[in-house]
Amino acid sequence: MKLKQILISLTALVLLMNNNVFAQLIISTGQTPAQLVQNVLVGGGVTVSAVTYSGNIPNSIGKFSTGGNPTNLGLTEGIIMSTGNVTDAPGPNSSGSTGIDNGTGSDPQLASLVPGYTINDAAVLTFSFNPLSDTIRFRYVFGSEEYPEWVNSNYNDVFGFFISGPNPGGGTYNNYNIARIPGTSLPVTIDNVNANSYSQYYVNNAGGATIEYDGFTTVLTAWAVVTPCVPYQIKIAIGDAGDAVWDSVVFLEAGSFSTSAVSVNFNYTMPGDTMAYRGCSDAILNFQIPQPAPSPTQICYQIAGSAVNGVDYNQIDTCVTIAAGSQSAQLVITPIETGVPAGVQTVQIILETNPCQDDTITIYLRDYPPMSLSIPDDTICNGEATTLYSYLSGGVGPFTYLWGGGEQTTSIQVAPPGPSVNTYYLTVTDACTPHVKTIDDSVSLVVHQVPTSTFNITPNDTICLDDDLNVSYAGNATSSAVYTWSFTGGNVVSGSGQGPYVIDWSTPSLYSISLSVSENNCYSDTTYQTVTVLPIPVISITSNITDGCNPITVNFTDNTQDAAQWNWTFSGANPATSTNENPSGIVYNNPGAFNVTLHVVNIYGCENTQTFTNYINSYPVPDASFTFSPTVGTPGLPIVFNSSSSSAFVNSWNWNFGDGTTSNEQNPSHSFGQTGYHTIWLVVQTAHGCVDSTSNEILIIDLTIPNIFTPNGDGINDNFVIKGIEFVPNCQLIIFNRWGRRIYESNDYKNDWDGENYADGVYYFIFTLPQNIAEPYHGTVTIMR
Repeated sequence: MKLKQILISLTALVLLMNNNVFAQLIISTGQTPAQLVQNVLVGGGVTVSAVTYSGNIPNSIGKFSTGGNPTNLGLTEGIIMSTGNVTDAPGPNSSGSTGIDNGTGSDPQLASLVPGYTINDAAVLTFSFNPLSDTIRFRYVFGSEEYPEWVNSNYNDVFGFFISGPNPGGGTYNNYNIARIPGTSLPVTIDNVNANSYSQYYVNNAGGATIEYDGFTTVLTAWAVVTPCVPYQIKIAIGDAGDAVWDSVVFLEAGSFSTSAVSVNFNYTMPGDTMAYRGCSDAILNFQIPQPAPSPTQICYQIAGSAVNGVDYNQIDTCVTIAAGSQSAQLVITPIETGVPAGVQTVQIILETNPCQDDTITIYLRDYPPMSLSIPDDTICNGEATTLYSYLSGGVGPFTYLWGGGEQTTSIQVAPPGPSVNTYYLTVTDACTPHVKTIDDSVSLVVHQVPTSTFNITPNDTICLDDDLNVSYAGNATSSAVYTWSFTGGNVVSGSGQGPYVIDWSTPSLYSISLSVSENNCYSDTTYQTVTVLPIPVISITSNITDGCNPITVNFTDNTQDAAQWNWTFSGANPATSTNENPSGIVYNNPGAFNVTLHVVNIYGCENTQTFTNYINSYPVPDASFTFSPTVGTPGLPIVFNSSSSSAFVNSWNWNFGDGTTSNEQNPSHSFGQTGYHTIWLVVQTAHGCVDSTSNEILIIDLTIPNIFTPNGDGINDNFVIKGIEFVPNCQLIIFNRWGRRIYESNDYKNDWDGENYADGVYYFIFTLPQNIAEPYHGTVTIMR
């Protein structure tokens, strides 16, 4: 056992390293053993019953299939039985030691095949069957994880197909094993079929992509000669021999458990039908044998029924032949259409499908009901849609409809333009197969012109009182059409029918004229037009402002009812005229009182003019300005501010000095405590509320004059720098030596005196701010290098 475990590990490692393809084998365990036998294993020519199973369910039995992807198994669908778990069967062959202990013990027939071995994990499927022919057969593949390491060792897993029942050669079968190597009496086992023994039946699956087991047989056939129509029993068994570790399986091909009995079925060429129609459809009989015939096989039968062979249907022979290498043949019965109703007739095919019974197949023939198709003609108005309906009788459905436009429905909705005459075509094809029948029809659709109800009124839709209105028809209808006019509240001066009409009204108001027209049962919409009869318009205007400080911009609004044209005149304004309904942006640049005149033509041509005297009053606006002295100050120095604003109407001054203090005086004085720039605002106002404002800045400085500097060229304190003068131009600096001699002078000092080449020592300076902002500064400064 130790050696076997080492081989298990090495085999699994090699397979895992060399395999990267996933299996396509599909395993399902949802059916019972009885269902698997009846629904999967059994083919034709045999009936089964009394299915029993001994084994681990669901581990040891299930259904296998390959779907659309092939495997190297050689079978595509069937039953799988295993000494372990059938779900381990799908590849790849990634392990050399797949297996579980199902604990199901031994089986005497399996043990008899491999004397000296202990049988473990036996799985046994047993059922009774009645063969309908003289040979029972099925196809299978045996596979195992014992391959190839444990061939001819203590582990020789085994299986068998044990049949019991009468032996046509004499005596009986008593658990006779038919799972034998072809042409021998040897059972198929690990030791008997492998790479060195009957290797033509062995498949080495090491590294296989689709099946897990290390090796398996080619597809083999188990068979036995039997007596038809008597009961037999078969036991299909598989077991582990020698231990219960590594699994073995047997694959049984779906539908292969069968005999060579003939099966026959029939169908009509029209799916779902129960009869063959004369001149329309056929009946097809299918004769089938389970295995391909090695030579031509003839199947004969009797012909009966009410229909006459060769008269009511095509002449058929009393035998069909299945060609060599084939499994089936067909007999086609085609009813003949004679033109004389014959009703329902029958064709009976009577044959012996197997020694156990005769079959009678009845085919029904009937008359074809001829098709009749009609589509009623129709008439519509232009712009309308209609549905063209087809009416079909007879024939055999389902039917296929094809209109000329490609539609495939029983009816179509159409809306052709008009006026026009249109023809639509329809072809109907019935379900007859293979003798297709069609019928055609067409329909005429007349599209009439829809009358319109438009009309014109002149001179326009608004008239002054007592003016006449002319109404004339402007549509497409003829004079014979029916015209329905309505002149609400109006008097018809002249006109009838299509018109034209002359209409007037007695009182000013809003009136309606309507017209509808009908012709050829087509009806127009009703057209409405509104006529307004008005008196002379009453002019009324408003504006956003009538009094203001110049320049003022005025937006005028005309409130006159039904006005259509406007001619405004604005005295003293720019622009001086306008034709807008509500002119805006009219500017009065000069002070004064001004007239406004408006001439209105309403939408009906009625006119009026009105002048509004002194409607606009424009007042002069002051010009805010001020001066101050001095223009640069120092903290605490009084600054005098003088308002120089224009206009004799100024009566209010509001100062803001930018440091939190204000004044209402005309010419105030103010001292600033902080250095820097201060913004001063002045707002002035006249007695009419006209306002203007202005602002200016004043600089307040605080000078710092050093008493020493070191012009030694090190870039530090090399110049005589007076802090604060960078804000004040035109400052004067004069330097004297100790003997009172003037050695330097600048009238716009820029902090750029570096002592020149004068010796170290004490010098005297006089520094003067411009405009006598402050008293001149006197002092000494020391040069030290």
